Amino acid sequence: MGHRRLCLLRLLGTLLFLPRASAQVEPVIAYEVPSGTVGNQVFSGPLGMDFDVDVDIIITRLGVFDSGSDGLQATITARLFDRETLEPLAALEFTPEDPGDLIGGSRFKDLSAELNITAGSRLTIAAEGYSELEGNGNQGFSPLGLLTNTGSCSITFLSGRYGYNPGQFPSERDFLQVVVNPYAAGTFIFKPAAQSELHGGIAYVVPFGTMGNQDWNGPLGMDFDVNVDIKVVRLGVFDSDSDGLMAPITASLWDRDSQTELAELLFAPDDPADRDGGSLFKELDPPLSLAAGFRGAIVAVGYGASEKNGNLGFDGIHLLIDTGGCAISVLGVGRFGNFGDGFPMYLDSGPPNRYAAGTFEFEIVQQPPRQNFHRADVDQNGQYQIADAVQIFAYLFLEAVTRVEDCLDAADADDNGILQLSDGVKILGFIFLGTAPPPAPFGACGSDPTIEDSMDCRSFDGCS
Repeated sequence: MGHRRLCLLRLLGTLLFLPRASAQVEPVIAYEVPSGTVGNQVFSGPLGMDFDVDVDIIITRLGVFDSGSDGLQATITARLFDRETLEPLAALEFTPEDPGDLIGGSRFKDLSAELNITAGSRLTIAAEGYSELEGNGNQGFSPLGLLTNTGSCSITFLSGRYGYNPGQFPSERDFLQVVVNPYAAGTFIFKPAAQSELHGGIAYVVPFGTMGNQDWNGPLGMDFDVNVDIKVVRLGVFDSDSDGLMAPITASLWDRDSQTELAELLFAPDDPADRDGGSLFKELDPPLSLAAGFRGAIVAVGYGASEKNGNLGFDGIHLLIDTGGCAISVLGVGRFGNFGDGFPMYLDSGPPNRYAAGTFEFEIVQQPPRQNFHRADVDQNGQYQIADAVQIFAYLFLEAVTRVEDCLDAADADDNGILQLSDGVKILGFIFLGTAPPPAPFGACGSDPTIEDSMDCRSFDGCS
């Protein structure tokens, strides 16, 4: 016990008389490359990665991969494209003489003016100029440990693409990839302009009139994870050309881990169903409840020459996704099976909504109202002080009675779902060292946007 007290006092003494910092917004890197990553490909044309914007965002910086994190040996250009018009929205050049700031395994430069991107935008981040002097990374050759950050479900990552013409939109889809972030190449830094709100919806959306472009007779599946409790109220199947089914199609929902079928509905040409866009739906009676943490797959089977499915691997179709404001997460690949299979075992490439086939409609299971709080105001006095960190340390190391137990969310200063030493250090670093502020809700009452962690908040003075 005496050693713990001494360590605590030393930590506080180190930070006590350092200057205080003001609050600042903490942007995120969309496509993250670990420091020291070495390129494994030489491709000089533009390499792009597609993403859709789900809530308004602000893009502040563009970046490019720096093989070995040792400085650029060639000039690399990053461009942000509108995927609808194929026109660039922004471009920055990174040279050996002016490479930009190194963060992780990428170099970044500020845009001359921040880009305000509205929800519904369909964009591609691309980079070009890689060569034998400065290689790019390609996870199709070997895993590179590349990461993505959706900014609290502000964007949805789709798939990769490439091209051969410098300065132009990379027009070729990379269908050999099974991840949404196949390349170490271009990236960007952004921050959400608004918080995504939970809502129900149709997970995989097919526009009305979409025509099938494949006649696969085995099961076709798409993977999803559940982030908050939902209930599936309808299953649906794609109807090519929106003119009624010409063959019976079966939709089913599966537990992806156990490969257990949880629900199934048959759609027949002479059996009425409700139309929504390019899909037909039937109600599940009773609805299927899925708890947060569930890992599922929606599957459809029965397509063929008389009733074709859709496949984004071929031209001519445009499909959409609705995650319900992060209620579910769609994963980066589709899956397929052979005729007669139940669960489709074979992984296909992306994007995560690769097929016009099965889909489902879900609703949010309403939970009791969550207690609002101020993150890092552990003692609940309306101020951010050294005492907040002391409360955390006392709770962790001295077994003292503190306000921590009243609102664990407030004490989880780094919002990683674990109460630990780093939470107190996070508070002290912000107060005295000018490090980034704790994540939202910070500075005002609000609920925890990290809906999947196990922290809770029983009460918080001054927040209803």
